[in-house]
Amino acid sequence: MELILKILGIALAFSGWGKVLLDHRSNKPKIIGRVLNVMRGQMSNPENPTQHLTTFTTYLYLVNARKNLMHILDYEMEVFANGKWLRLKRVYGVHNIKNLNFLDPAGNPIKIERFIENLIYRKGEPAQQGIPLHGWIVFGGEESLYKSDILKYRLTCIDANLKKHKIQTNVKEFQNLYLLQEMAGIRFTNDSIAP
Repeated sequence: MELILKILGIALAFSGWGKVLLDHRSNKPKIIGRVLNVMRGQMSNPENPTQHLTTFTTYLYLVNARKNLMHILDYEMEVFANGKWLRLKRVYGVHNIKNLNFLDPAGNPIKIERFIENLIYRKGEPAQQGIPLHGWIVFGGEESLYKSDILKYRLTCIDANLKKHKIQTNVKEFQNLYLLQEMAGIRFTNDSIAP
């Protein structure tokens, strides 16, 4: 009987420490989500106007898998093309660009309602459990990426503690344009590309 009480006491002690460890782990933020879709385009390189860059106007959908709140400080993006991961550069200051235009491949305008207000980094909202943080962000890369066959996107969210949260999305997992139209306020003026 004494042995059973000792074993029971040890088990209870370990279960207490187990709870402490579980609570500690569950308090660490963990950003999860996906890249819902990406619109590729082109722009002039601000450092060399004769050169073009490929832009990746990306719609993100993020939540915190844990119960705490976490502000995201910055974002990074890589694309898997030509058999390797290539790092894109974040395009800063998009909200300062006057007369920002989006065109489909035929040159018809694509209207994105409240694009500037829906830039994910301008919202100032934390990633939290059960409440999604979603919006646009723009990245840039080499001109050759405009027509490259990109299979995967890897997003890195850098939180306020400088911890990196990686999210990978295959292009086959992109959401259809109906959902993106509804969430992001996109209107296509050319019926041939509208879903």
